[in-house]
Amino acid sequence: MYEHVARDLREQSYYLPQDYTYRLILAAADAIDQLEALCKRQEAKLVELTEELASKPRWVPVAERLPEKNGPYLCCWKASADEKKHIARIMVWRADTGWMNAWDEPMSNYVTHWMSLPQPPDSEKESLA
Repeated sequence: MYEHVARDLREQSYYLPQDYTYRLILAAADAIDQLEALCKRQEAKLVELTEELASKPRWVPVAERLPEKNGPYLCCWKASADEKKHIARIMVWRADTGWMNAWDEPMSNYVTHWMSLPQPPDSEKESLA
């Protein structure tokens, strides 16, 4: 980002006498290099954390978006708008009919949030426990 500033400072410093100003300019150029390196490390860390966060399951509000694929999902729903607590259940999303419970009853009016089901446990690893 500021490589050109550091480069220009170094180039201009050769025309100055070897005194305090010269050392100050070189120190400023070095500081800019260090800040650039720090920014690149922080940017890489931010990208890594963003990818990690995106890969973790989270509750998705139905107002934000609905599932792209038909199938079972873990859903939170309320029996009525006045209900204070959520109930979590596995329900099926069908693009043509919406949310359906285990008895094939429509639940789209009640579902408030959803998330993908986790992967099943690895049977080999589980048998070692």
